[in-house]
Amino acid sequence: MSAVKYTGHGANTGGLQTHSVGSDYPYIIMGVADRWEAPTEYVVMDSRTGNRSPRYPTYMRAYIELTSLRIRNCMHS
Repeated sequence: MSAVKYTGHGANTGGLQTHSVGSDYPYIIMGVADRWEAPTEYVVMDSRTGNRSPRYPTYMRAYIELTSLRIRNCMHS
């Protein structure tokens, strides 16, 4: 596992919009809920483009998708 690099909005000020970039960058797993409740489904978002995957019923299934995207990118780079 690689070290996490602290970057993004407010990196120098500790602002509310700060975020970390780790080994999964540029992919983000986001919980999706149709109501004001805990996430019921998950999507993988490419933070460079905003493109989102289909919804997956579990976090693990979304993580499998994220991993396949990373492998595909390695193969095509």
